[in-house]
Amino acid sequence: MGARRDPRQGTRRRAAPRLRDGVPAPEDSACFHNALVLVGRRAGYDLTGSTVAAKVGIGSNQQQGYGLAVALSVSLPLVDQELAGRLVGAAHQVCPYSNATRGNIDVSIVPS
Repeated sequence: MGARRDPRQGTRRRAAPRLRDGVPAPEDSACFHNALVLVGRRAGYDLTGSTVAAKVGIGSNQQQGYGLAVALSVSLPLVDQELAGRLVGAAHQVCPYSNATRGNIDVSIVPS
């Protein structure tokens, strides 16, 4: 068994904000943005000024229960819409959060 910590002592580090049940909070859109920048850099594109924002919601699912949905809003001001779509699709394939949640969480990605 590990060492016990006195609960009266504060912790030095705050955990990242999370939704219930350990689901990543919208701040984790940074992971998708990093994947997007990586994909863009590998393909030789300048993604300066790009942003990714996330909204997480809860809604009914097909099994008469509830599920999570994530909407990512992506802005790529220096590339055209067709290229942006290709880069976003490639980022969605390499992003660790996308890979972890694929098939479990409804994700939509929209240009802003």
